[in-house]
Amino acid sequence: MTLLEQEWRQLTQAATVAEGPLFCREIHFLSTVDSTNEEVRRRAEQQAPHGSVYVAEQQTRGKGRLGRSWFSAPGAGLYFSLLLYPEKIHSAPSSFTLLAGLAVCRAIRALTNCPAMIKWPNDIVIGPKKICGILAERSLTPLGQAFIALGIGINVNAGVFPDELQKKCSSLFLETGRKQNRAALFLQTLSYLDKLYSQPEAPIADYAALCVTLGREICYSRENQILLGKAIQILPNGELLVLRSDGREEVVSSGEVSVQGIY
Repeated sequence: MTLLEQEWRQLTQAATVAEGPLFCREIHFLSTVDSTNEEVRRRAEQQAPHGSVYVAEQQTRGKGRLGRSWFSAPGAGLYFSLLLYPEKIHSAPSSFTLLAGLAVCRAIRALTNCPAMIKWPNDIVIGPKKICGILAERSLTPLGQAFIALGIGINVNAGVFPDELQKKCSSLFLETGRKQNRAALFLQTLSYLDKLYSQPEAPIADYAALCVTLGREICYSRENQILLGKAIQILPNGELLVLRSDGREEVVSSGEVSVQGIY
């Protein structure tokens, strides 16, 4: 039994959770895994149920966006992925990352009072430093059923980072000066996720209120060009509306976006 599983059992037994949120009903605790998103892929091929959660104490090949790796300090973070079948969720698949970001941001604020914000589309930051990354990957099972592997990595109690990450990454421990209860953060995040995914429409206004990207100068890539603009709106499907420096508006749906003053 992993340390996180022990903490989880103590927390949930003492919390008197009657039925619990959807994403608390089948949780698999893993000591070490290559990537929790890859674990979801393997389990989906075995027809694991919607809402299954896979959480690891350590990832040996944690995945970030755009092919990057995710630093996973053993026992110091919260690394988990959810298996979602799009037809069983009210929200549009394109909003998965958006809703996950909002859930994590709310959970961090509720438990730590840290002023966590969302950097569009998939990072949670405190001040100029990254606390959490989110990766949603869509794929098909061998039988052709679509599924989403929604991965979330939160820097909880890490005290140090590799040299190349020190300037842009932080942890809840470094921001608050005290160790945080990972199981409590896990439960809070799953509870918020459950509520958000059961809503018929994505709460764009709530997301926008916590989005540090809006109103700031950004640079982004388009057709091998680096363009400048100002982020002005989050659209209903989660895309970003940008006012370019030449006065034209443009919709950005994915890719690398740098925000002035962040990282």
